[in-house]
Amino acid sequence: MKLCLAAWEHAKIRIESVIEEKYPYLLSSFLYIHKVSQYLPKIFRFKKLFILDSGAHTLQKEGKEVDYDKLVFEYAEFVKNHREIDEYVELDIENKVGLRQVEKWREYLTKKVGKSPIVVWHRERGKKYWLHMVKRYPYVGFSGFVVTPDGEKEVPDRYIGWFIKTAHDYDTKVHGFGFTRVKLLKKFPFDSIDSSSWVLSVGYGRLPYFDSNTGELRFINAGAKNGYKVKIDRYRYSLKEWKKYAQYLEDFWKAKKGGFR
Repeated sequence: MKLCLAAWEHAKIRIESVIEEKYPYLLSSFLYIHKVSQYLPKIFRFKKLFILDSGAHTLQKEGKEVDYDKLVFEYAEFVKNHREIDEYVELDIENKVGLRQVEKWREYLTKKVGKSPIVVWHRERGKKYWLHMVKRYPYVGFSGFVVTPDGEKEVPDRYIGWFIKTAHDYDTKVHGFGFTRVKLLKKFPFDSIDSSSWVLSVGYGRLPYFDSNTGELRFINAGAKNGYKVKIDRYRYSLKEWKKYAQYLEDFWKAKKGGFR
């Protein structure tokens, strides 16, 4: 399992921490990647997995009018011209444009880039579509976010094992988007996950602590942030603890037969 850090490209102090600590697994958004282009050569030298997301969902939340065909074209060109990008994610916005359009964009991206994107499942696609995905594509994913008024996740916990097992039966990898519910990460063998919690916890005045004795990531209340230097120290400290946790998860699943790919 590879634990990718998200939201690292939003501020200089986060970028500096990632570079100085050489954090190996990263997820970035196409919406922000241009702002950090000058750092990419250095980051690409030490990264082990770099995933690029289209940012289409963020644009939806902002309520902006978007020329999605233009976005897909520019997205494909960027990925094609940056071979250091290991994986990229489809525009899974069928709630906006319909599934058929998402599939057309997926086909275009695959042809243009030369490899298929990570295909993202949503519950409206249904069980049969998940089976279609894992049989046809090498990398698929789903989110850990709440999608119903009663607080149910995109994939309820009781079904996560089935989703991952069926994918692995076809030698297909699974990514968990925004999936860092730490109590579940030693239960379900995702191939990769991403999280922005390393940033959010600092913003809430809570610092992570990796307990090497139990293999757990815990959080302590560190109070309000005070000053630029303190913020730098806290981001760097947070990243160091998450890096320890990421290494632990990777080693944990490597040691389990059939649980790591």
